[in-house]
Amino acid sequence: MVWAHAGTLYANAIDTHTGQYLAGWPSTGMVLCPGVGTRSEPALLVHDDGTFTVAWTEERAGEFGVRHARFRIEDGTVATLLTAQVIEHRVHEGRVEAEWRLAGAGEAPISLVRAVDETAFADHAGLERVGVNTVRLRDALPSGARRLRYVLHSSGEAISDTLDVALTAVRLPRLHAATLQRGDALETRLLLDSPEAWAEVALYDVAGRCVARQRWSSLGAGEHALRLQQLGARPGVHLARLRTASGAATSRTIVRLER
Repeated sequence: MVWAHAGTLYANAIDTHTGQYLAGWPSTGMVLCPGVGTRSEPALLVHDDGTFTVAWTEERAGEFGVRHARFRIEDGTVATLLTAQVIEHRVHEGRVEAEWRLAGAGEAPISLVRAVDETAFADHAGLERVGVNTVRLRDALPSGARRLRYVLHSSGEAISDTLDVALTAVRLPRLHAATLQRGDALETRLLLDSPEAWAEVALYDVAGRCVARQRWSSLGAGEHALRLQQLGARPGVHLARLRTASGAATSRTIVRLER
């Protein structure tokens, strides 16, 4: 059981058959979190591995919210375990973006493992530590991937549930480098395994200005031919960019326009 008193969280373990405290547990309870801020309404979840998670409401420095931490009792002392919970994730601009909130973190190092489709998990880069309690991921989509899975680790142990990301467009399009006459159209083909709300091809000059753009809406699964008319763009080197609504398909290439 857990309870709060004067901002401090306590825990105790009682044998439900005898009503006696379990060995090593004092009658006054073990301190989980010293009194910092205003903690109340603790709730307890016991895990199969002997650890337990406590969630509580807390007001600190004028901010109110629900917090949680995972604990283990070792040799009569309380050890706070590091856990991570995904706050948000999305596929955008050809990459997976995700953010996890850490509990019981301190300065413990965090690492990431990733699995592509049905392959085994392997160490992967891309994490950014933001302060003590947050980590962010910016991970470019592997070509042809249908599914990505991520797990956070610390000290060799998993500290998060698996983040499973299904990808909409599984074959990334390619805009081939080209030399075109002024007024010619830039053509490419896009292959989608699932529908997309839209796809767009845009052409930018060396100053970053968009000089031509076209969008195609309500694209179903299958192959699509996309044709962008240059609309009188000036001669020179340009950057062509192809992207889809979900961000799962994106590519860039250099286009040279001649007179």
